Amino acid sequence: MKIIGIVLCILSTSTIGIYYAGRVYERFKILRQIEDMVILLKNEIEYTKDEISEAFYYISKKTKGCISDMLMELSDKTKENNGILEEIWAESVRKHLNDTCLEDKDIKELSSLGKNMGYLGMDMQKVNFTKYISYLSDEIKDTKENMDKTARFYKMMGIMSGIGISILLI
Repeated sequence: MKIIGIVLCILSTSTIGIYYAGRVYERFKILRQIEDMVILLKNEIEYTKDEISEAFYYISKKTKGCISDMLMELSDKTKENNGILEEIWAESVRKHLNDTCLEDKDIKELSSLGKNMGYLGMDMQKVNFTKYISYLSDEIKDTKENMDKTARFYKMMGIMSGIGISILLI
């Protein structure tokens, strides 16, 4: 009976470790999608000079997952002109990205991108987008460098905690 308990304990904690390791890789993937979205948004606003709602709509068709859903909602809400873009942007970011594996700082930085979007002059918007893209590139670089170490750490901690708990049970 103890052997079954030990095996189940090690399997369950290892599964938790694997789950958290997967979240590290998922965060990297979502950060890359956000970077693509922001670059597309910057180019759409800068070169086509479309209304912001149309820019959100076109980019939502080029993206996928929670990013696409967020942009589609932004397109609809900005067409209706219900509120300030900054508030709509922040609300949509929280709604669609809070339950992802993004860290709080990622969501906070993305939310702050909407502060100057849509009403400043084109030059200031370019600067705003460029600063955010630079921040995001650095964050992606750091995440990529530490991704394998962090994932290995989570997996190892899952296994080791299972072994530790098993020793305590014996």
